[in-house]
This record gives sequence, C-alpha cells and structure tokens, in this order.
Amino acid sequence: MPAKIFEKYLFIGVGLLLMSVFIIWNTNLFIAPVRGSEKGLLIDLAAVALFCAAFCLISRSIHRQ
Repeated sequence: MPAKIFEKYLFIGVGLLLMSVFIIWNTNLFIAPVRGSEKGLLIDLAAVALFCAAFCLISRSIHRQ
C-alpha cells in the first residue's frame, strides 16, 4: 500500500519527540523520585504533552493512499 509522506510534519514531529525525550531524561524524576518537586513534575508533564504532539504530527505526516 503506497503512502505519501510529508517531510515538513515528519521533521517537526521527530524534533518534538527528541526534545521530549531529552527533557524527561534530564529531570530528577528518574534520578531521585522522592526528591521530585512540583516544578519538575510540571516540566515532565510538558514533556509528555510534547511527546503526544510529536506522535500526532508523525502520524499526520504519513497518509495512506
């Protein structure tokens, strides 16, 4: 089944995906979960939102024909 790929959405989605993974791994949630602050949890929530946006953009960039 052929698919049409829009590179613009794909590159933006991959960039958001990499940014969200980078943010999640650099917060203290995985290093010391007991010492996690509200600010760290808010940053992790923003990273999860970026991850969801990246998934939507990547899935939108691939159109089945």
